[in-house]
Amino acid sequence: MIERRVSNRRWLRLAPSVYALPSHPGTWHRAVMVAVLGEVDAVAGGRSAAVLQRVNGFRPGRPEIVVPSGAPAVSSIARVRRCSLVHRTVIDHIPVLDLCDTLYALSRSADQRKVEPAVDDLLASGRLRIDQLQRRHLEWIGSRRAGLELMRGIIEVRSVDGFEPPRSELERLLYEVLDRPGMPECVRQAAFPGAPVRRADAIIESCRLIIEADGRCWHARVAAFIEDRQRDRLALRHGYATLRFTYDELRHDPDGVFADILAVVAERSRVARPAA
Repeated sequence: MIERRVSNRRWLRLAPSVYALPSHPGTWHRAVMVAVLGEVDAVAGGRSAAVLQRVNGFRPGRPEIVVPSGAPAVSSIARVRRCSLVHRTVIDHIPVLDLCDTLYALSRSADQRKVEPAVDDLLASGRLRIDQLQRRHLEWIGSRRAGLELMRGIIEVRSVDGFEPPRSELERLLYEVLDRPGMPECVRQAAFPGAPVRRADAIIESCRLIIEADGRCWHARVAAFIEDRQRDRLALRHGYATLRFTYDELRHDPDGVFADILAVVAERSRVARPAA
């Protein structure tokens, strides 16, 4: 019966044991479903999972599927990856990696740079909680799964109990930059303009520039966003600009921090210099 319907074009053979009706147009969703149905225990993965999960920054492309480790899967229509343990769900009737697995899959692909903004977008929209990523990380921590290091860094920065450097360490990194040759003289722990009871990490008085180091973890930074903006406006009312640097910038790119400060100092000095 099947062969007769295929031969007279009443059915279309799209993959081994996968057929379609010619009256239904070919779509990207159908291509993904065909790839999944064509292999045993397969699910949509990688970019295909990201598109199905409505993760920002990803477009439909060649289907990608995940099959069990050791499965002799060779697909002519999809990229095939193997994994011994997956967490699956169903979207648009298609078996697909769940959201956490999708992000971990992307973290070991050429789309690594898109993972961090995608996580932030999902957290902000409430579609993802950081503890979900934490639990998945603990489940896989002893494995050789690629991408774990990238996800660990993303989780740490955004966790409620994420890494928050000691104030002494943060200040040490900042003052190492400020003590470099060529840096204008600054006052450490200076009285804050307009609020003497408060302290600024450093002030370069020659150009009225406040420099702050921020070592708070992601959720703490979000909670303190309004307070930081109020401090910046208060400083501006008294003629001071503010530069803020994160722990990661001070730790991993001190040369960039140094260059940024000097550039702002030069610009503010030029503006403040009276015309000849």
